[in-house]
Amino acid sequence: MILYDNTMKRLIKKEITILILFVVVFISIRSIHFSSHLNFSTDQASFSMTALELWRDKKITLIGPAISYHYIGRDLYQGSTTYYFQLLFLLLGKFDPVASSYFFMVFASLMIFPLYFGVKFLAGKRAAIFMIILYALLPFYIDYTRFFWNPNYQFVLFPILVLFMGFYARSKKPLFYFLIFATAGILLLFHYQFIFIIVGLVIYYLFKKFSTKYFALSIGGILIGFSPLIIFEIRNHWYNLQTLILFVKNFKKTPSSLNPHYFLSISLAGMLIVLHVARKKINTWFLIAVTTILLVLDFFIYVPPPAHGFGMAKDWNYPSEKKVNGIIRQENLDHYNIANLAYNTVSAVQKYLLKKDGISINFDDYYHNKFLFVVSAGENFMTDPAYEINTFVPSKRLKKWKINETYSLYLLERLP
Repeated sequence: MILYDNTMKRLIKKEITILILFVVVFISIRSIHFSSHLNFSTDQASFSMTALELWRDKKITLIGPAISYHYIGRDLYQGSTTYYFQLLFLLLGKFDPVASSYFFMVFASLMIFPLYFGVKFLAGKRAAIFMIILYALLPFYIDYTRFFWNPNYQFVLFPILVLFMGFYARSKKPLFYFLIFATAGILLLFHYQFIFIIVGLVIYYLFKKFSTKYFALSIGGILIGFSPLIIFEIRNHWYNLQTLILFVKNFKKTPSSLNPHYFLSISLAGMLIVLHVARKKINTWFLIAVTTILLVLDFFIYVPPPAHGFGMAKDWNYPSEKKVNGIIRQENLDHYNIANLAYNTVSAVQKYLLKKDGISINFDDYYHNKFLFVVSAGENFMTDPAYEINTFVPSKRLKKWKINETYSLYLLERLP
């Protein structure tokens, strides 16, 4: 018995050492040129601004950001978990975009632990190691675990659900079964792509062995996890449901696109299925080969300095935004606004940076501002169709600052 206990302790110690090593590798790869790779653009700034306002005003909201599709002025809203989860890292980073995003990345690295043990309980140790190799080293996952975004939050929290699945597979306790579906309901709040995974869970568990008790636990768990949006629906005459029905009726008018982030959580779920089926075919040499190939690939992708932030406009990144903010602050003007023609005319990032520092301007008014800062790649920006620019007439150019090799910042003054 003593020999067995000592052997188990050595095995557990070895496992923990391996996991810590993967955490270090996870963080190290993503730390390379972190601020230059960082995507802190329109969505990240808008979500951060809302989270900042909720924190300062001590308010509670039941809804989060809307999905990207709009129709005749209607939006389909996701859960407020996006704002509150992001707020945790904003507080840790004192609302600085780089520091806060880095804390999120570190948190994502710690999800290696629940992911490993969850997969281990479901498909074995070698399958679990293969899963964390992909989670830590696959470029697709590297790109989406370095910045704020609701699909990214859903992805990095998915391992907690996998852990509950592993606990249930081992113990068959109803509590863990309930927690699987409650967690699924919470994750659905972040992004509606998770509905496909919930359907898969229902098929896997209930069609495998149906019972009234476990059906009730499944539905009850989802409803409790998803309860913030259910409360919103009840209080607002089923606004989201009505909007969804409207979207479905006008399905042919809906723009179709398959963006990569739609497959973040789904790809992890799919890999879990593949590993469960192929678990006996995974050997040590295969794991070493996959790790080596991905490390070499990551080296060539991430060691060279990036031309722009991930998902951001060509030749534009967060350090450029920071430089613009420093110039605007140094000018110390009143009655101004900002337009960024690189990718976001209303310049959400600049407005977040100003708001976090307690600087108050009328962010929405582009008709009565005396001054206008403009980020542009060319000199003839006044011909741009954006109303933030073409309504600022007559005006004269006061100053110009070079931000990088492509973009410059201009200061205009409105004339009487």
